[in-house]
Amino acid sequence: MNVDVTQLLQAHPRALLQMLPRRASASCLWRARRLMDQPVPMSKAVPESPHSVVLADPGALLQRLQSENGKDRLALVEQLKALAQPKTLLIPQAKHWQQLLALHEQLPHQKMWMDQVLNRVKLQVATQQPLKLSPTLLAGPPGNGKSHLLHQVAEVFGVPTLEIQLGGNADNLSLIGTSRHWGSASPGKLALFMARCEVANPLILLEEVDKSGLGQHGWTLDIILMLLEPENACRFEDKFVDVPIDLSYCSFLATANQTDYLPAPLLSRFQICPVHAPKAREWPVIVQKLYQALRLRDGRAQLFAEELPLEVMEALLANCGSIRELRLRLEQGFDAALGKFDSPQALQACAGNLLPEPPEPQAANNARRMGFV
Repeated sequence: MNVDVTQLLQAHPRALLQMLPRRASASCLWRARRLMDQPVPMSKAVPESPHSVVLADPGALLQRLQSENGKDRLALVEQLKALAQPKTLLIPQAKHWQQLLALHEQLPHQKMWMDQVLNRVKLQVATQQPLKLSPTLLAGPPGNGKSHLLHQVAEVFGVPTLEIQLGGNADNLSLIGTSRHWGSASPGKLALFMARCEVANPLILLEEVDKSGLGQHGWTLDIILMLLEPENACRFEDKFVDVPIDLSYCSFLATANQTDYLPAPLLSRFQICPVHAPKAREWPVIVQKLYQALRLRDGRAQLFAEELPLEVMEALLANCGSIRELRLRLEQGFDAALGKFDSPQALQACAGNLLPEPPEPQAANNARRMGFV
C-alpha cells in the first residue's frame, strides 16, 4: 500500500519523526521538524457567556505547555492554562458611576480627566458595555496625587490592577518574558498577571513613563507603544508563552512628571491630561477629604473629630507645596496628638474630640520638598 508521507507529516509530525529510521533522508527529517514548529491552527473556543472572552487559543496554548514537563514548572504551567479559560468582562454599574462622581468632588484639581472618565463610564453603564478607559497619561509635578487618583479609580471598580514601575526600568524582558530555550526561562509580568486575573479587562498602571531607561534588550517604551494599539494588543507575544495573548480589553493608564522628552509616537497614543497643583480655592476641600480618609484608618475615627476646624486647616496648609506634603503633615499631626497622652485610658476619655497637631510654623517653612524634577 502506497502511503503519502507528506500527508502523514502534516497530520502527525511528532509521532512520525520518532518512527522515522535513523537513515531517513535529510529532507524528510527537515520537513517533519518544520511542521513541528508551525503554530497550531486557531481553535474556536466559545466563551461561557456574552460577557466572557478567552485570551489565548486553547489548542495552541495547551500544545505549547506540553513541552514544559519539569517538576519545577508544574505550578507555572497550571497558572498559564488559565489564559485558555473564559474570563469575565466587568460591566460598570450605576453604583460605580456614583462613586466616581463622589471622587470627582474630592479632587477638584483633577477635573479634566475625571470628567472624561465620568462621561465614558456613563456611556458604558447606559449601554451595558465592558469597562474600558481610554489610554491616558497624567502629567504634572510630583506629589499632586496622580498615582493616588489612579489607584482610587481602580478601587471604585474593584478590578485587579497591575502597577508597573518604569522609573529606571531598562529591562524589556520583565514585561515580555524570556524564551523557553533559556535555562532561566520565565513568562513576563503581563502574561502572569493576566493568567492570574479573574477578569479580562483589568487596569494596567504605568508609573513614571518619562523615566524609563534603555537596556540591552531594547526600550520598555517600545513594548508600551505596541500595547496602546488595539490591533497589536490583541496579539501580544510573551516570549515564554509563545502563543498570542489578547490584551486589548485592558485599560492602560500612565503617569509622568514631564512629557518633553517622551517620543511623539507614544504621546500621540495617549490622552494627555495635565495635573496641576491645587489652587487656593481647592485646598479646603482637599484637606477635609484627605483628613477624613486618613481618620478612617487604624481606628482613628473613634478618637478624632469628624471635621477639621478652620484654624487647624489653615495651620496645616501654611506653605504646603503638594498633596504629598499635606498627607505627611496630617500623619505627623495624628502622631503628635496621640503623643500628648500618657495612657490608653487617657485617650479614651477624649474620644471623638481629638484633632491633629499642625507642624510648627518654622518647621513648615523649612520642610524640604522632595521628588523628581
